[in-house]
Amino acid sequence: MLAEIAAENGLLKEQARGWYGFLHLSLQEYFVAQYAARHQELDLLIRRRDDPWWEKVLLLYAGLISDASLLLQQLLGLTQTNPLQDDLFHTNLILAGHCLAAAEPPVRHNAISQEVVTRLFQVLKTTPYALTQAQVAETLAEIGDTTVHAQLVGLLSDEQLDWSVRQRIADALGRLGERSIVPQLVQLLSDEQLDSKVRQGIIRVLGKIGERSSCSRLVLLLFDERVELRLRQHIAEAFERREERSVAPQLVQLLSDSRLNSESIAGALEELGERSIVPQLVQVLSDEQVEFSVRQSIAYTLGRLGEGSIAPQMAQLLSNERLNTYVRQSSAEALGQLGERSVAPQLVELLSDRQLNPRVRGSIAVGLGQLGEGSIAPQLLQLLTDRKLDWSVRQSIAGALRQSGDRSMVPQLVQLVSDRQLDQWVRANIAHALGQIGGRSVVPQLVQLLSDEELVSQVRESIVSTLGQLGERSVAPQLVQLLSDEQEDWSVRRSIPRVLGQLGERSVAPQLLQLFTDEQLDWSMRLQIAEALGQLGARFMMPQLVQLLSEEQLRWPVRQSIAYALGHLDERAIASQLVELLSDRQLGWPVRQSIAYALGQLGERSIAPQLVRLLSDEQLDASLQLRIVGSLGRLGEPSIVPQLVQLLSDEQLDSAVRQSIAEALGTLATDEAMIHVLTALLPTSDIADGIHHLLWTMSRQIGVRIFIADRPNGKSDQMAFRIEPI
Repeated sequence: MLAEIAAENGLLKEQARGWYGFLHLSLQEYFVAQYAARHQELDLLIRRRDDPWWEKVLLLYAGLISDASLLLQQLLGLTQTNPLQDDLFHTNLILAGHCLAAAEPPVRHNAISQEVVTRLFQVLKTTPYALTQAQVAETLAEIGDTTVHAQLVGLLSDEQLDWSVRQRIADALGRLGERSIVPQLVQLLSDEQLDSKVRQGIIRVLGKIGERSSCSRLVLLLFDERVELRLRQHIAEAFERREERSVAPQLVQLLSDSRLNSESIAGALEELGERSIVPQLVQVLSDEQVEFSVRQSIAYTLGRLGEGSIAPQMAQLLSNERLNTYVRQSSAEALGQLGERSVAPQLVELLSDRQLNPRVRGSIAVGLGQLGEGSIAPQLLQLLTDRKLDWSVRQSIAGALRQSGDRSMVPQLVQLVSDRQLDQWVRANIAHALGQIGGRSVVPQLVQLLSDEELVSQVRESIVSTLGQLGERSVAPQLVQLLSDEQEDWSVRRSIPRVLGQLGERSVAPQLLQLFTDEQLDWSMRLQIAEALGQLGARFMMPQLVQLLSEEQLRWPVRQSIAYALGHLDERAIASQLVELLSDRQLGWPVRQSIAYALGQLGERSIAPQLVRLLSDEQLDASLQLRIVGSLGRLGEPSIVPQLVQLLSDEQLDSAVRQSIAEALGTLATDEAMIHVLTALLPTSDIADGIHHLLWTMSRQIGVRIFIADRPNGKSDQMAFRIEPI
């Protein structure tokens, strides 16, 4: 029968032989909630309220029962027998808020609903913890009551409330997307006394909600010069996230305001995708009264809007010498984005026009490359051989040929690379084009060209780079030979290590290591070889590399690269040596930072205690301590948790370092005893917010509740906690 249900209805799925489960967990949760509602299992659900597996069940239950009043009473601790006490994180209250939001029909006893809301607002205004602020704000926004939303919006202008709390309220409202609050939010934007950060948050909310009625108000604010310029800029950016196309014409008018960032407005127009404004944008392109940078942004926007019908008009603008050069360049490249291939012949004709500005012609070549019209490749090749043509234009033409994919041109391109009459940069671009058009089939020809010592260095560098992109490993020995040749051009040799790393041919690693240990070799070359060795991942080199880390004659960037390389070699046996070097104050801090990073990558947990001891060193730079904490988090060694918790209370340690330790402990600490230690730190710590978040994470992982207990001896300046298993 189960097999039949699985086959026909899709509700069940065989997860192992003879074992069936629901296709989706939501189905299981729904049926459990149905059972609980029919069999009045509220007490069971209350007992399971802290279990993340049961949270969705409880919310579904609240939506299934006819009246959630009793459920809310229990969560609020309002029952006469065994009233529940809420914990440090207000878990019951927040859960009551979620249940109230899920209850359908609404709760019959309005006083209970009001009590939930009142308590949530009280917590929101008084809690010092960011996590609770965010959770409560989201819960209140989720409840969805008009009065609640009005109160939340009212708090945005409450100067008694910290701006960060108001920011979290704004974020919660934005995630909810409740459109009814838009008029109030727009009104708040006009309040010049309101904190600018809060106003920016409101703009983000309005951008997410996308209510049409707010668009005209926002546009008015954009035009209002009394509004702070930075705020107007944020409004312009918010339009990038909206879908209200009706504001597009007004945004076009704002493009001429040089004080606003035209790129943001152009970006908004692009996101709106309103093609009806395209004629206006084309008209603005030729308006010399508008800043050229604004018109550049318009050209790129036109390209991305994809209205191909304007391609002939834009092509015509390219020959207008009165038009700004930069604007014409942007227009040429935009034509490539439009993808209207019918203008390709017209563009080739313009490309041949020697009266046209060389920079504009170069951009036309770029646009032609983007169009990818194969039929014009012969004409482009002919232009490439025209020695009267400016070298920069021919360089762009070579780039355009790269995208043509026409392999029939390969023999001619090979010939052009060897043509000494051609500019070296043009030939370098042709070499790149060869790699892209011909693929690996051109490798023998490229290698032959590379061995031609009479070929200029720029072209040979380009060939080396192309060989790396093609991924042909068989050329690695020849490249190493060139790298070893001291008579060889230095710039060509410099380009080889990176390519060898790309190719990944490990057989050449011993030769690279030998070159690396050559003290006569330029330090920048050794730096690149070290990086290549790391990419190749040859473990046999490690003893020599570790030894070189402490070589004071080596410049620190080279040793830094060695450390990074060692981290990628995945050989844990060297970890203890690296820790020893990490402790060496004679080594520069950038090198020690790289060593700390490498230790985290290696994953050798046995060195974790030594790293913790280093953290206690007051002479250690805070940036290095942060890197060590990051490595400890990656190592995941739980035995160091007590020492890390102890460091949290050391106020001599930089607060940013201790905050980072608290975050690392979130993945390491699983011991209830540590919760006792952390709760003792919470009331007086200067990183209480981080500790609070850590306690929340740990309590959920371990399965305990943390309660604020009665103060010992009635002292109001002390706080005690009680830990109970769930």
